[in-house]
Amino acid sequence: MKKFCLFLLVFVSWFCSACTTPVDNTTMSIQPSNFSKETQEVLEIFDDEVVFFDCNLDESVASYAVDLWAYQDGKWILKGNTSGGIERLNNRLALRLMDNGYDLYIIDESGYSKYSADDIGTDFSVSTSVLSKKITNPVPIECNKEIPLWVKIGTDKHGISLGEAYDFRNADCNSGVAITVTFSDKQV
Repeated sequence: MKKFCLFLLVFVSWFCSACTTPVDNTTMSIQPSNFSKETQEVLEIFDDEVVFFDCNLDESVASYAVDLWAYQDGKWILKGNTSGGIERLNNRLALRLMDNGYDLYIIDESGYSKYSADDIGTDFSVSTSVLSKKITNPVPIECNKEIPLWVKIGTDKHGISLGEAYDFRNADCNSGVAITVTFSDKQV
């Protein structure tokens, strides 16, 4: 049932993409998708489980890479990667971050492709404080520069912070997951 609901959500967002507010076309950026009121009401059913992002790209971008990072044994480890030519991206992607995995949806004219990672090896039960932060405003895109889209970190200390730059690699944490995107001027 949960998979069917998620499929329905992706289909509705794809179908309603014509009803979205266009992204500012003056500079390359990535931002949360801006849906019509009706689509937002459907998305509220799923709370924060799935987040959609719109990309405004120019001809200098040839490919993308979405990376999954996990904090294990005191360091950040690359646990998964999905990459491809920019023609597949169609300027929209969606993420679903769970306690120990994630789903990535690449949305195109014909529907979507789903990529998943389970059991990424991070344990938030060892943390007394957990912070989840995702981009909420347009972020400028620079070719070959990583952009954290969604970061979730935990700590056993009293305070926790990522700062404005979502600097997860320098966060004082004991558990964590980060999903980043990098747009490149080189073909994959």
